[in-house]
Amino acid sequence: MNKRRTVLLSLEHKEREFLPKCLLAAHLMNRGFRVFLGSSEAMHEIAKDIGPSIFFHKSTHPKSHLYKSLGHTFVFLDEEGGITTPTSTIKEFCQWRYATVSKERQDIVLLPGKRWFEEVRQMPNVNGVRLHITGWPRIDLWGSKYSKLHEEKVQSLRREHGVFYLFPASFGAASHLSFKRLIETSPNQMFAEIQTHKRDAFFDYIDLLKDLNANLPLGEKIIVRPHPSEDLREWESALVGFQNIEVIREGDVSPWILAAKALIQFGSTTVIQSALNGKLNVQYRVKSQSGVTDSPSFDLCVTAQTPREFLSLISNPPQHVEEQINKALGMLEQEADFEKAESAVSKISTILDDLPIGDQFSPKFPPSLKLRLSAIFFGSSLKFFLQRLGFFGKAGKTVFENLPGGITSAEVAKLIDRFNEIEGWADEPLVLQVGRNAVLLENGQTQLDHPPKPPVPQTGLH
Repeated sequence: MNKRRTVLLSLEHKEREFLPKCLLAAHLMNRGFRVFLGSSEAMHEIAKDIGPSIFFHKSTHPKSHLYKSLGHTFVFLDEEGGITTPTSTIKEFCQWRYATVSKERQDIVLLPGKRWFEEVRQMPNVNGVRLHITGWPRIDLWGSKYSKLHEEKVQSLRREHGVFYLFPASFGAASHLSFKRLIETSPNQMFAEIQTHKRDAFFDYIDLLKDLNANLPLGEKIIVRPHPSEDLREWESALVGFQNIEVIREGDVSPWILAAKALIQFGSTTVIQSALNGKLNVQYRVKSQSGVTDSPSFDLCVTAQTPREFLSLISNPPQHVEEQINKALGMLEQEADFEKAESAVSKISTILDDLPIGDQFSPKFPPSLKLRLSAIFFGSSLKFFLQRLGFFGKAGKTVFENLPGGITSAEVAKLIDRFNEIEGWADEPLVLQVGRNAVLLENGQTQLDHPPKPPVPQTGLH
């Protein structure tokens, strides 16, 4: 393999991050980068065995100082919150998510929108850290340009489920006990009130679902897709006996949105994505609450006050779709520095392309690294099954659960080929399996002619 600059892209949640990270990988490969893609744990092990590279992560990461000490450049793009964060909580959100940022730990912070930039740049701890507004790669995928990626899956979902309405839930919990825990552990009164509001809304929506379940036209159903923070089993318990409602959370949400007739909403980030794709978003009896409803996710929806009105709206979705599309575009331009002419992945790729990272040969991975990667996968799968048997209690999701099926070279190669086809690139991607949750990607040849970067002293395997 040729000498190339290297980027490590880490994944925490496959269903939400896999497609946008593969899109970013395709753009970076087109610029001549070598890319490692995989779980945060796998990227940690690889980072210890290669020369100075770019470590790209979705959080500030407690080990970021270690990566910098190894010569890596640490780049952070927060993928939580985003453009749907309530306006009244943006300051608290930034103080929470960016409190540990420092020039000793991070080199570059990429921000999802203008509000974040204005708040974060005033925080004294970020002095010496470069800040850029780029938006999110997953927003790039919301437009019609990439909808063809999902054509096969959309048709499959329609064959399997027929006519359905999608409810991407976003309450944060789905039982009395879980809400009680959230309320009691809230850091202050404001957050306790927010959780109380979400609890009350959750049970209002359960009543709505009960009514819709009994009155949906023959052959139609509702599919509830719980947020990653919500427990599937709690949702299944809450909807026992609802014959026309299923609880499913699998894969990327995009084909489910495209296959749905309309969407039932409560503050989900999918509102803007759905609107851009011509899907109606309807919410139910929303009561104003600072820190919850002062958000584009609620502003964009049509509101129904009764189950009968709700059913009437979702049964005739074209009525308000054009209005929602225009409002969604306006929100993106205002909130996320959205530009049709330049995508988020293009902005990010340009920023990374300008970094003085030296080229390096592809590492020859020693057996010890492969053994460590295998041990991580085995340990995660063992913990997952022990949790299912009742051990560990509420210990959080394992890598095995967050990355179902792992990250395989075959699925990544197929997706990169599709992105190259859509972008009109004649690149020849090489995708190699490094571990159960890690792959290496680079192009056999690149279209863009990039001058070599200044050499940087390197350590590790070559």
